[in-house]
Amino acid sequence: MATVMTTVTVRSKKAGFDMKRIGLLMLILWFTFGQMNMASAHGLEAGQVSVLIDNVNAAVIIAPYASAFPFADENGDGLLSAAEVDTHKDAIEALVMERVILRNEAGQAATVRTMDASAPASASGEGEQVGADFVQISMRVAWQTVPAVVDVEYTLFGSADESIHYLMLDNDSEAKEVIEGTFNSTVTVTRLRGEGTPTQTGNAIWLSGIEHVLSGYDHILFILALVLATAGLRKLLVPLTAFTLAHTITLAAVAFGFEPPVPPWLIEATIAASIAILAAIYLFGIKVDVWWVAALLGLVHGLGFGQALTASLGSLQQWGSTLIAITFGVELTHLAIALVGLGALWLVRKPRHDVAVRYAASIAIFCIGLYWTLERIPI
Repeated sequence: MATVMTTVTVRSKKAGFDMKRIGLLMLILWFTFGQMNMASAHGLEAGQVSVLIDNVNAAVIIAPYASAFPFADENGDGLLSAAEVDTHKDAIEALVMERVILRNEAGQAATVRTMDASAPASASGEGEQVGADFVQISMRVAWQTVPAVVDVEYTLFGSADESIHYLMLDNDSEAKEVIEGTFNSTVTVTRLRGEGTPTQTGNAIWLSGIEHVLSGYDHILFILALVLATAGLRKLLVPLTAFTLAHTITLAAVAFGFEPPVPPWLIEATIAASIAILAAIYLFGIKVDVWWVAALLGLVHGLGFGQALTASLGSLQQWGSTLIAITFGVELTHLAIALVGLGALWLVRKPRHDVAVRYAASIAIFCIGLYWTLERIPI
């Protein structure tokens, strides 16, 4: 009789644990499917401006908010689709020419040589009108003679509380330091060349790398999937290092002009698939050296990051130390995320709890990675 009661008690405890495991799994999956649409592909982000001056020429890349072009928002959803941008392309470019101006010491505006306004890749959907909250604009301007002073004027706001983050570089200066700051309704002009140029330049450019990682769930989930696919800090260091080195190699290749012979959507879809692949290694008990898997996937992630920086800054080779600082911020954040993941697993270090959490988290990450992969494949 005692043996039967003991067996029943053990089974009851096991059933209670199984119910907790199922409850935890359901909670994670509910959160998973509720957050699936919160990560976008690598690329230019809303509210950014970059300016690069080289002799008499200047390259300007802008991502103004869609609210700056209310006349183009035909359906009133606050977003601009590719069709809406194409329809109002001339009016959008005309407004940009009025609101984004580079002036020399005589107050003369640089002549716009070329300009192209387009919807970002996220707003190019088949069948339905997919919208984005910004417009992607690239322009090249020039003066007839080398300007001694360059003032950048930006007044392209959709509302009084909007702000635009800028990165600017005078390639002809001796220091070649990046000027970083924010345009808003009260600060609309900054000096990039000449007396009065800000002395407080890009000392914290590496923070942009941190922001890049934390603003994209695909970075976070990839590193967490890598944590789950390994066991402990020692076994994690090798694949994490392999990923970092591979990521840096392809990023450097892009910076020196390498153009991947594949379309951007394929790189983005592969990045998303990499998340599912790492989660599957744990879920299905796949016996493989994780370090070389991480290295291969790191090569693809580096291409994606290179695409994002090229979209934001233009020619990466000319940005030199800025690129290194941003990359440092990215890799530092990857390490921090890995340590957080390891810390979370340490809190549930009892074997049965550890397995339950790893299993539930891997299912959630696998589902998200698979969903993002399918979402990024154009149909």
